[in-house]
Amino acid sequence: MPAASVSRWVGVCRSLGDGCCADGGAGRGRPGDALSAPWAGYLRDWDRTLRAGNYPETTRYNYLLAAAQLARYLAEYSPDL
Repeated sequence: MPAASVSRWVGVCRSLGDGCCADGGAGRGRPGDALSAPWAGYLRDWDRTLRAGNYPETTRYNYLLAAAQLARYLAEYSPDL
């Protein structure tokens, strides 16, 4: 993953709180804090698709942030999904 993509993911993780991503470092250990591996993969793939479509950096960041927040919400309130 290019350095710019890594820094973007770190930014998304930090904006959501410690440990929000599957590889986001030490978290608080609350249920729903970490994105599951499939969700993290979906977001990486979606980011790659958005980059291929020449979407601006800010647009991609906002889309990924919203999707990560949705993933956390679903993990907390609909664990069977």
